[in-house]
Amino acid sequence: MERKKIEKAAYEMWKKSMENLYNNLKKEIKSDLSFSWTSYIEKHEILETVNESISELDFSEEVA
Repeated sequence: MERKKIEKAAYEMWKKSMENLYNNLKKEIKSDLSFSWTSYIEKHEILETVNESISELDFSEEVA
């Protein structure tokens, strides 16, 4: 049961983070064209930044 709670909490954190990222990108890109989004994301290395941030997360009990 505990594992399901952790998975749900992790999913909710992920969803909120991605919603925030999407909203921030939408403010900057100001276009619904997929090319505009792709170009902006590549130019500003958004995926690299997100991946780096995720890899730096620490889930140890000492931090929590």
